[in-house]
Amino acid sequence: MYRFLIGLLLLCAPSTGFSQEAEKRLITWEDSLGLVKHVEMNVIDDVVGGCWKNKSSVEAEVRLLFEQSDIAVVRKPLAFNFLAAPQVELSGVGYRAGDLLCVGMARLTVYYYSLVPAFHLSGTSVNAKVELFEVSAVFSNSTSQGLDAQFSDFFRDNASNFASDVLSARRSEDVVAFFEEFPIFGKDPMTREEWDGLVNSMDD
Repeated sequence: MYRFLIGLLLLCAPSTGFSQEAEKRLITWEDSLGLVKHVEMNVIDDVVGGCWKNKSSVEAEVRLLFEQSDIAVVRKPLAFNFLAAPQVELSGVGYRAGDLLCVGMARLTVYYYSLVPAFHLSGTSVNAKVELFEVSAVFSNSTSQGLDAQFSDFFRDNASNFASDVLSARRSEDVVAFFEEFPIFGKDPMTREEWDGLVNSMDD
């Protein structure tokens, strides 16, 4: 845990303790996906009227796809979401339009939070939401069939696209060099439960 906290501090303040080579390293936006090693996954079901019934199987399918792509899915809430362990959100919003039609929107988002300078020279920073990947689509179908098949295809296909982007970016020389110098970011991230236990132990 101690090593993880040190790594977290390095991530939040990248100019501290880095070698001269690391300070010169610039990882492009596309290649930054190669830094993703773990994800925390959350499924949000705001579909009413019985139009989306297979949420659990969709979650299991996406989790398996990530695991097979060497992107570990952490089953417990993380203490922190950052570039190496972002949040993956599968969300569905929809309703039954009359007796014959289901209408809904599916959205897949991968994001984390990062400190961003709000005003230069002011020393003020904002904890900003950074989206690594985002895609959404609107679907409709009969109430007898619902949105299950359409949502399943959407989440599976786009989770596969994200995983492919991650695997491709991992081949970047800069990404490889980063993990060689800072292997701690490839370790299991701290869960919220572990963090709370650590904080409580300090209070004792």
